[in-house]
Amino acid sequence: MEQKVCCSFQPIRDEPYVLFRKQQNTMNQIKEMKTAKEAHWKCEVAELKAERDVIKMERDVLKTKEIEKKTELHSLLIKIVRLKRNMMNVISNILISLFG
Repeated sequence: MEQKVCCSFQPIRDEPYVLFRKQQNTMNQIKEMKTAKEAHWKCEVAELKAERDVIKMERDVLKTKEIEKKTELHSLLIKIVRLKRNMMNVISNILISLFG
């Protein structure tokens, strides 16, 4: 089956064209600037990613220390509760022995 094509438009990229020397130089300069900027931003992004990774590692270390300190605090609180209970038992025993 054959299709009729009337009034078709082709994009410029499909058509051969020639630039003048000045236009070509300008295009080359634009490409060079684009390449230079892309390289610059790739370096910037790489540096920022490395910095982010260092910060993440430092955060993980701090989280680990926080967990250790919370565990230590919890064990100290348990010791305080035990000491208070023992002290109350001793005081009760003393009062019972004194007042009968």
